[in-house]
Amino acid sequence: MAVSRIEKLTLLADIQYKSSILKSVQSMQSVEIIDWKEKDVNQEVLTKYFHQQNHQADELLIKEIEHDGKCEEKLKKIQDAIAFIEQNSLASKSGHLGMPQRKDYDLFELEAQVKEKGLEEKLEYLNQLSLEFGRVQKQKKNFLSIEEDLTHWRKLDINLGESGNLSYVKNIAGTIDLGNVQSLDEQLAGLTLIYREEIYQSQTQRYEYFLCLKEDFPHLKSILDQAGFTEYHPQYKLCPKEEYSKREEKHKNLQEEEKKLLTQIANAREDLTFLRLAEEDYLAAFNRQKIDRLICHVNQFFLLQGWVVAEHKEELLNYLVQKVPKEDIYLEWEKPIDKEYAKVPIHLKNSGWVKPFEMLTEMYSLPRYDEIDPTPWMTPFYLVFFGMMVADVGYGILLLLGTLLAQKFFSLNPGAKRFADFFSLVSIPTIIWGLIYGSFFGVELPFRLLSMSADVNQILILSVLFGLIQILVGLAINAIEQIKKKRYLESISHGFAWQGILLGAVIAILAKILWKNEVVFLIAVAVAIISAILIVIIPMIQSKSKMKGLAKGMYQLYGISSYVGDLVSYTRLMALGISGGSIASAFNLLVGFMPPVIRFSLGILLIIVLHGINLFLSLLSAYVHGARLQYVEFFGKFYQGGGRAFRPFKAEEKYVNVRKI
Repeated sequence: MAVSRIEKLTLLADIQYKSSILKSVQSMQSVEIIDWKEKDVNQEVLTKYFHQQNHQADELLIKEIEHDGKCEEKLKKIQDAIAFIEQNSLASKSGHLGMPQRKDYDLFELEAQVKEKGLEEKLEYLNQLSLEFGRVQKQKKNFLSIEEDLTHWRKLDINLGESGNLSYVKNIAGTIDLGNVQSLDEQLAGLTLIYREEIYQSQTQRYEYFLCLKEDFPHLKSILDQAGFTEYHPQYKLCPKEEYSKREEKHKNLQEEEKKLLTQIANAREDLTFLRLAEEDYLAAFNRQKIDRLICHVNQFFLLQGWVVAEHKEELLNYLVQKVPKEDIYLEWEKPIDKEYAKVPIHLKNSGWVKPFEMLTEMYSLPRYDEIDPTPWMTPFYLVFFGMMVADVGYGILLLLGTLLAQKFFSLNPGAKRFADFFSLVSIPTIIWGLIYGSFFGVELPFRLLSMSADVNQILILSVLFGLIQILVGLAINAIEQIKKKRYLESISHGFAWQGILLGAVIAILAKILWKNEVVFLIAVAVAIISAILIVIIPMIQSKSKMKGLAKGMYQLYGISSYVGDLVSYTRLMALGISGGSIASAFNLLVGFMPPVIRFSLGILLIIVLHGINLFLSLLSAYVHGARLQYVEFFGKFYQGGGRAFRPFKAEEKYVNVRKI
């Protein structure tokens, strides 16, 4: 339960084995590749033995991955095909698309499976299907835009712009705002040789058709323009009625064609699992293509350097010799020296129930390579604090069942699974503290150790006590770490002395108020005073200037005020627990006041919604404030952080889990 030991790997092999080696290293997921052009790589050796650089990453890798076409282009085709099926398959709307469970594959069998199932043919078929579907959709869109316009004019059975065989008349059609209709009627009242027909009327406009003698048309046009008449210019040759009927028939044909294509797309969803495997395979190949740029090539050899988790050394070697003859590969291991510590990536190693809490450490900052991993020390405190802030049996059971069902019925990626594991673990102390407080969805249980209404002072004292214990543990860790580095005086001034002050002060208060023991009181005060003196004196011993040392020591001692603030911060454990329980009780009381008929109908729905909101807010508050107590009050006593995360060369694992060979 610590920061994993890391070593630097140097690998030299014939270029013909590069594809197998990269796949093996990628499957192992325990090597972070170092760019051979980085400054910390031994450039003198590279210049001496690898001076003839012939780095042709793209061309070499495209041949080695044994896939047709270019990797990136093929990957895009696969992703486009998957997106096309997901967006247009009828099954996607009912939630039946996708891989029900994440399966395990190694990269070699994944590539073989994709290769043998005719990927190219499937992609070509789906591409043609996509083009056809796109064509139909585009035609439908155009038809709909024209049909929307035609709908208003479909009753008109005269071809606009033509007046039959009559050569003395002229027609015009268009729209006018309803507010201007009365004014237009008045102006047209004196014109008798005009045919006027209302075709359609919407909420704001009237669609009208006019026919008049050619010599009267300029006068009619002038009146219409003054009334705000907008002339209609059709984009078709037939009369609106005939055009509408014709397009309606074409639209039906397009709908039938679209229906057939949708059936084909729905049938294509059977290939979705295979396409996702293909995408996983090509994502892995694309990652190898990018990593290939970090490798040094010369003639028929290649040189690879990387950081490796030390405990995986033998396993990695066994991986490699399965694909490459042992005598054809050279491996060298180096332990990082002190000046390299800043560049060494950090890999945390924790047991199963502590591992999900690594994400809290990662959110803050990973430890440096020579620093302690705070995760196992933080975890038990976080569990207790989270449970104390939510503290409801019903909420804990819901959280536990929700996370267990999510892991059972959903295909979770590693990140989501870790999150589910985290909330599954914190549900246990939530249930335990719910039993202690006697709360079940805000209803008081007949048995409880502490009452959130009657025992507020006891809960407050318990919260501060938990805070004191955590601070003392943090100071102890600091002191031990200083001793490991042979900084014995710092272990006293930054650890043991502060423990003496805090314990002395607490015991003195208890001896004076509760125990009424003067001897214990005097001893505790003496311990606190001696500890304070040590905090002031030690900087004077370490400093050449005694006055500067005294000033530094006095300033450090002034930090006692921050410890008071830290202890006060832990009162939020009491405040959030009581507030969440009180809100839940208030919701129950609110629904309880309703008449029986409403209470057992609308009231049931209301209580579910209200408790759902309270559960969400309680979990969010416990998550955020629990993390804050660790980051500020606990980590600040012994932990600095600043490490860089270990980024192993691995597959994406977007849809499957990559199994080690």
